[in-house]
Amino acid sequence: MTGVDEASTGVALVCAGAAAWMVGGGRDGVARRARSLLAGGGAIGSPPWQRVLGRARRLGFEWWAPVAGLLLALLGASVLPVLAGAAGVPLLRRVRRAAEERRVRERRGEAVVALCAALAGEVRAGRQPGEALLRAARDSGGLGDAQAVVLAAARFGGDVPGALADAARQPGADGLLGLAACWRVAVDRGAGLAAGLDR
Repeated sequence: MTGVDEASTGVALVCAGAAAWMVGGGRDGVARRARSLLAGGGAIGSPPWQRVLGRARRLGFEWWAPVAGLLLALLGASVLPVLAGAAGVPLLRRVRRAAEERRVRERRGEAVVALCAALAGEVRAGRQPGEALLRAARDSGGLGDAQAVVLAAARFGGDVPGALADAARQPGADGLLGLAACWRVAVDRGAGLAAGLDR
């Protein structure tokens, strides 16, 4: 029984030390505190509890699993909740990252739809496809990281459908493949770009 008590005490001490390190800001916090005191700033801007909450938000919710495990371990006098909380960190991190990637894909998909709608409106207003793409991309942001490459191809007579197909490799930008196909049909065969984009 004393081995379990000693292990619980050890885990509590490690967690208390980690919390003190987080409150102090680690190495960066010590240097920042010294600079603010030597510069005549006196106190640090926010209360300690706000700094702790800010750091906890940046770390991610998965780091609350060991904290909850520690509390359960102290209440139940068992080390198992601490081990379960520590084992849950990688799983919860994967869940958080998958949710973030899904949100990025959804936002990019919505931006591609906005790009197509804006491009169709610009073409209907009488602009040439290259100029219309320049204006629509600036307003919608649907091209993402590949915007510079696609707009350079549109501005200087390059392979716009190829650049759009490359841009479609970004997560959530699959709709750019349809835009590339519409662009190819409109430019090569003289078909209506706006009608294709609407479809």
